[in-house]
Amino acid sequence: DVLELDRALQQKFDIVFTSHGVLEWLDDVDQWARVIAHFLKPGGTFFIAEIHPFCLIFDEMGQKELRVAHSYCASRSGLRNFNRSDYTDRNYIPTNPRKKMLWPLSDIIQSLLDAGLVVAGFQEYGYTTYQHFPMMIKGTDGLWRLPDSVPQIPLLFSLKARKLE
Repeated sequence: DVLELDRALQQKFDIVFTSHGVLEWLDDVDQWARVIAHFLKPGGTFFIAEIHPFCLIFDEMGQKELRVAHSYCASRSGLRNFNRSDYTDRNYIPTNPRKKMLWPLSDIIQSLLDAGLVVAGFQEYGYTTYQHFPMMIKGTDGLWRLPDSVPQIPLLFSLKARKLE
């Protein structure tokens, strides 16, 4: 459990990285940020490349349009039921209820600030590395985008933060 990593690992690192799809499985984003700060050396860098939480409010099975299905403002109590198919297998239907968190950007950024990190960069992207919505089109660069006929929304974000010396 990444939230309990400090119980098993004592090293400090120059770089800590969080990748796509991690945040929605965490039930405590503040503890996640404290773990990051704990493992960074002074002057170290944290980098996250993650699914943009705004795109998680939409029905992932929407075929031709984006339809809001979840609240973005459920901040810190934002469990959403997720009993639908998965991006790895659109035909798989889970037999047990699954819960995922939808952490607004403000919660993500504030948790890092509260843990003592300083934000050094932030970007939003209109593409993703997998087909999040069925209507997405894969580009020649291998990235997935919404068709021009659909309102464009941020699909990924990246954030760079530093631990002060």
